[in-house]
Amino acid sequence: MAQTIQEFVGNTLDEARITKTHVWVIALIAAGYFVDVLDLIVLGALIPDMVATKFATAAEAGWIGSATLIGLFIGSFGQGQFTDRLGRRAIYQFNLLLFGAFTIFGALAPNLLILAICRFIAGIGLGAEQPLCWAYASEYAPKAIRGRVSLPATLSRYARLARNLDRDRRRGAHHLPVSLQPSRIPSLARHTRQGR
Repeated sequence: MAQTIQEFVGNTLDEARITKTHVWVIALIAAGYFVDVLDLIVLGALIPDMVATKFATAAEAGWIGSATLIGLFIGSFGQGQFTDRLGRRAIYQFNLLLFGAFTIFGALAPNLLILAICRFIAGIGLGAEQPLCWAYASEYAPKAIRGRVSLPATLSRYARLARNLDRDRRRGAHHLPVSLQPSRIPSLARHTRQGR
């Protein structure tokens, strides 16, 4: 029985040897993810300076972080629709461009409103890029290393969970975080199996 084109391509990708192209793609995706995380850390460090230099009040500085988070939500929520229609590669590249361009524009913003708008649009690109980057890398990784490619995303989720548990413990909180509540355990278990 003859193979279909989809079966042939799938088998070829699964059985491929690890090449320089695989390493290059994974390195680029990891670098993009690193810059995304670095952006959020730098933003948190810059807010006190914005308040100290009277660029924004403390309440106004909160709008910058909120604009970024709202953009993250919209980007991560909406990227699936565009990815299905236009493909992962095109959407991934567009998201990196959107994030990078509006991060630079935000650095040059003359006032708080322009900065918040730039952070919102950069957040859309960032929100769409984060879930897509490791899925894109795993899709093109040979079967032998596919689980290891998605491992950094899984480990970062567990690191955030451990950090939140430690923070809650220090504050004296005696409740389960949302990710460990009984209703979330099937989801957590499913995610763990997918990360192998």
